[in-house]
Amino acid sequence: MRCSSFSNSPGKRKSEEGEDGQADGIKRHKVLPMALPNGAASSSPRDGSGLPYSRNAPDHWEGLPRRELILLILQTLDALGYRNAMDVLESESGMVLEGVDVKSLHESVLKGNWRGVREALSKLNFQDPVGQACHFLVLEQKYLELLYDKQIFDALDCLRSELADACFDAESTDRLHKCSSYLMCQDPDDLQGRAEWTYKGSRELLWQRMVDLIPPEVVVPPRRLAVLLHQAWKLQEMHCVYHNRNTSSFSLLQDHTCPQGTLPTHCVATLDEHTDEVWFVAISHNGRYIASSSKDKTVIIWECQGTAFTKVQHLIGHSDASSFIAWSPDDAHIATASNDKTVRVWASDTAKCVRVITKHTESVASVCWLQDNERFVSAGIDKCIYMWNLNDPTEEQQWMFSSRIQDVAVTSDGKKMLVVTSEKSIKVIDLHSKRELFSLPESDPVTSVTVSSIADQVLVNISHQTPVIRLWDLTERRIVQRYRGHYQGRFVVRSCFGGPQETYVISGSEDTQVYIWHRHFGSLLEVLQGHAATVNCIAWPPNSPWMLTASDDQTLRVWSTKPTIEATLGLKPLPPAAMDLLNGSSGAAAASASSRGLQQANGTADHGSPPHLSNGEYCTPLAVPCLGGPHPPPDTSTSSSAPTPSTSTPTPLPHGGSAWGDTTSSTSSSMMVVDYVPTVPPQPQPQPQPQLHLHLPWVHPPTRPHPFADPVPSHVPWQPMSTIPFPPVIPMATMGRVVQPSSSPPGQRHALAPSASSDSQQGTSR
Repeated sequence: MRCSSFSNSPGKRKSEEGEDGQADGIKRHKVLPMALPNGAASSSPRDGSGLPYSRNAPDHWEGLPRRELILLILQTLDALGYRNAMDVLESESGMVLEGVDVKSLHESVLKGNWRGVREALSKLNFQDPVGQACHFLVLEQKYLELLYDKQIFDALDCLRSELADACFDAESTDRLHKCSSYLMCQDPDDLQGRAEWTYKGSRELLWQRMVDLIPPEVVVPPRRLAVLLHQAWKLQEMHCVYHNRNTSSFSLLQDHTCPQGTLPTHCVATLDEHTDEVWFVAISHNGRYIASSSKDKTVIIWECQGTAFTKVQHLIGHSDASSFIAWSPDDAHIATASNDKTVRVWASDTAKCVRVITKHTESVASVCWLQDNERFVSAGIDKCIYMWNLNDPTEEQQWMFSSRIQDVAVTSDGKKMLVVTSEKSIKVIDLHSKRELFSLPESDPVTSVTVSSIADQVLVNISHQTPVIRLWDLTERRIVQRYRGHYQGRFVVRSCFGGPQETYVISGSEDTQVYIWHRHFGSLLEVLQGHAATVNCIAWPPNSPWMLTASDDQTLRVWSTKPTIEATLGLKPLPPAAMDLLNGSSGAAAASASSRGLQQANGTADHGSPPHLSNGEYCTPLAVPCLGGPHPPPDTSTSSSAPTPSTSTPTPLPHGGSAWGDTTSSTSSSMMVVDYVPTVPPQPQPQPQPQLHLHLPWVHPPTRPHPFADPVPSHVPWQPMSTIPFPPVIPMATMGRVVQPSSSPPGQRHALAPSASSDSQQGTSR
């Protein structure tokens, strides 16, 4: 019901104040009546004033309701102060922003004429419960004003004879009980504090609440055109897969788009102070300091200045690997969990250990702080979770479970705690009542969770033969999106949110790479190579152009924005012929590229073995849509480094390039493989090298809209302006994926990872 919100919280006042502290500057617009021929009643649509508007005008303009569009323009002209233009539009259209009865109601509310308000409401004759709610709000305002003026007997009479009779549901009855308690207030200031109500400007706020209840066909909601424009901007921003910046202003004259290359995909620094595997990395809330924990039993604190990182503290105290780090909300303390069965709390400025907790009997898996900066919880493999206070040597609360604890996290509002157990479920506990609220079921083992800082959502990493990351909505208790493509089988691999408004989802992987997806679409945008072993943890600070990754190769890598794909990979720029093919591709060719790209993202496509080039210059084939007819595929069975077509001559390209078709049927969509052949004679390759495949997948509109967005159709093709268009298909980033020559199945530790035998003893304790 629209009448369920009766908040009395004070708001921003925009109207000018009169002598009594109330707004008496009422919007008065000139109404030019339209004479009807022979006094006959008009069959044209009418607004609230009873005036017909442009009987011969069409009902729609460019697919939009004409009457509603004119009302929005009138409201906008009034807000901008163009009163003369508003009068002209009212005269020509025959419509007014507020009808006679609505204007009378508005004036009576602002003047405190409660009898006039009652008469205007009776004339408008709103259906219940809208009329009942408006009537109750008006009487509540009358009662509060009488108390403010210290007219106690009149206020008591209003409470008993009017306000009590106006109650119509449980909420209004509860508000009546609160109003009766205000009789005990000592003075007006006490009344305003207890009622969370301000006398000055309260009538204007009352009108705004009534507008929220009144149907929009009668009263246009405030700032409606601005709200629609902001919604359109947010929709474009959400559909921009490369939007990686906060934009305070935008243009209304052109569509929003961001160029490719705005994601942090270029490694700009490597931090190698650790002497063993780096298992976790955490960023302080102010974004200035980084903390990394390692299997070498130490924690290092780094200071960040741009993309330069300086080691400032080295925390030594654990007797076994440090597996988890948590910054307090005020960044004054750092809590570290370790496989030595302890939790240590450090002062971040002095690097001194201020607290050691030895309650756990097994390795401690996770630790997290509460919002009061004093309490934190620790979870261990011993099936126990403890709540601690810095000022209390004993535990404040204890939870015991029937299975080992894998991870624990606290939501951004500090009200709920998420517990990951080995029972393939996520338990949600209310921190106020200390009781379990509900459980999120999973069919496979859950290794870690990451909560969102702007929404009631959580990322869940699932370890399986086909691993997946699921985005759960805690309010609706449903899965919002899934992210696939990475590898996880033996170890704890963590994911995180990144970008402005947490637009992206980033995860490590056991195949040494970093994966970046679009949060709302679930599309795999980038696959980053650089590490030599499993990537365990990712950290992307809010509103920052860089991110960090922690790996078993004993390093932290800093990733920032790269200029272009060619510059990063050391490739030559695309020749004009290839650019023409890219810019001109459409139809079935684009569909073929999309299908192959999505298969590659899921790890199911068979791309074959591209040729090796000579002179130590590693160039890779680029699959692009081919507009021409099919060409014979290259013969890759020979050991020659340059491809040799079997039945036709390769198509010459500029800069010494050649092209062959990648199809076998003249009716199927074709793909052209552009290969850069150097002028130096080919030389044999002594050892196999990693081969980089670049494909151009396309992103289609999401099948499920974002939970915070207005409902939109899953797919609507481009149509004329008579209908509302859906944003077109947006190309996705060129995705590079390294295929390592290894025979080990997915989920196993990569062959390049050091100390494989020693890590196998840890099992899932990581």
